[in-house]
Amino acid sequence: MSTLLSTKKRLLTFSINKPELILDSLKQDRLEDTSLNPTLTRDVHLKNIRKLEESTKAIELAMAMAENSLDALASAFDSINLSGNESNGLEEYVGKIETSLSVAFDYSILLQKRLGTVRSLVSQPISSATVSSSFPSMRHARVKPLELSSIPIPSFGGNV
Repeated sequence: MSTLLSTKKRLLTFSINKPELILDSLKQDRLEDTSLNPTLTRDVHLKNIRKLEESTKAIELAMAMAENSLDALASAFDSINLSGNESNGLEEYVGKIETSLSVAFDYSILLQKRLGTVRSLVSQPISSATVSSSFPSMRHARVKPLELSSIPIPSFGGNV
């Protein structure tokens, strides 16, 4: 049974390290600072959306793998009578994985918020500044004043 526990511990250690490696890589890419400039082209925004979606999916998969490994280790510990030292070992692993999952979850939320903001930029109608720069002939267009015809107003003579 100790072989089963050591295997589960190795898998959990790998599962703890995986979200941390992914987060380090994503933080180097600085995706949380993705530009929110509305004047960027639609293609740039779509590229940023794709990167953010892929990143959040990678974090979610790593978190799921870590949670599954933790469940497997907990099940293995439950099936064995543990001494006090072995029980403390489980608590140590649980503490590490909870810290790792908490950091990964927080970063995932940050990326999801940024993703929502970038998506809203793509779904917004084209601004007037973008239109005027795209169509130079419209920059000098003038609005013709509206001419209304007069409406006859009846006068009241006082007799009801």
